[in-house]
Amino acid sequence: MTGPTDTEVVLGNNAAFCRRDLEGMLTHFAPDAVVVDRRPGGFGEYHGTEEIRAYYGGIFDNVVTVDEQLEVVSASAGMVVASCHTTVGLTSDMGSGDLTMAYALLMDVRDGLIARLEVHPDADAAITSRR
Repeated sequence: MTGPTDTEVVLGNNAAFCRRDLEGMLTHFAPDAVVVDRRPGGFGEYHGTEEIRAYYGGIFDNVVTVDEQLEVVSASAGMVVASCHTTVGLTSDMGSGDLTMAYALLMDVRDGLIARLEVHPDADAAITSRR
C-alpha cells in the first residue's frame, strides 16, 4: 500500500485549514517543518510544530470562517505550487465582514508530509523561487 500523493497531502492540509482544524493541519506537517510568508509585509518564518501551531492558531483566533479555494498549478519532484483565493470571515465589537486575499503556496512534500510551506504573492513568484 502506498501513501498519499504530494497533491493529496496538500489538499488534505487545505481541507483542514478550511475547517479551522489546527490539529488536523498539523498531521500534514513534518515535525521540523518550516512555514515562511514571503509576501511583502508577510508574517515571518516559523520552525517546527509548536511555532506552526502558534502561527495558524493566531489566524484561527481572528477569523470565524475560512474558505481557501486552492488550485494546484504544478506538482513534480515533491514540489507543489498552488494558487489560492481565500475569503475569511471577520467579526469584532466594531462589526463583521469578509476579507478576500489572493496568494500562492509553494510546498515541499517529503515522505507524505509538508517539510516546507512558503506563501508567495502569486504563482509566478512561487514558481520562480524554485529555481
